[in-house]
Amino acid sequence: MSIEKYKPSSEEIAKAEGFLNDVERKKSEEREEAFLSLKPPRLNRKSGTIILDLDSRLIDIEQLRIRLESQMFEPKDEFHFTVVGTRNGKKLAGAIKSQPGLSKKVGELIRTSNWELGSTPQIYKVTKEYAIPDPKTGENRSESRQSVVQVLDLPGLDAFYRNLNAISSAEIEPQFPHITLFTMGDKMGIAINSREEFEKMSPEQL
Repeated sequence: MSIEKYKPSSEEIAKAEGFLNDVERKKSEEREEAFLSLKPPRLNRKSGTIILDLDSRLIDIEQLRIRLESQMFEPKDEFHFTVVGTRNGKKLAGAIKSQPGLSKKVGELIRTSNWELGSTPQIYKVTKEYAIPDPKTGENRSESRQSVVQVLDLPGLDAFYRNLNAISSAEIEPQFPHITLFTMGDKMGIAINSREEFEKMSPEQL
């Protein structure tokens, strides 16, 4: 698994020069430890979903927390990127079931693919309208949900999808690379399957 090429942050440079206080030094050490412990995505062979888990120590939400909590946003307590979601996962699960040995090939592809993470955060507030059935009347009512998401830079992602489709013939559509940081209206957040869907959600860069 390839992760991000090592580039010392300003905190790490300051640490080396002896400028960090104890709290900052501990935070920097924890972030470095979390970075080194990153693992490849996990495959659920039954559902066909593929999830890249990210250690919460790598995600810095403190600068946004006070501002967003005052707007009734709730911070997530875990962070992940859905590489293959439920809809496409059904296709992959079906292919795994029908093709002997495919599960091993997919696992090997995940292990050897480039999961390098870009280091420049791009954070947006997005909004999506949902039609929710009223439990009393059965009629749909409109519900607005908002999330704050960080768009990920994964240089090896397109190659992964090409290779996955080549070995499975499952026609997996690339997932929009993002993680949810804060939610409002529903803790599950907002599903964003493609760049087109993202653009329709009135993204506001923060």
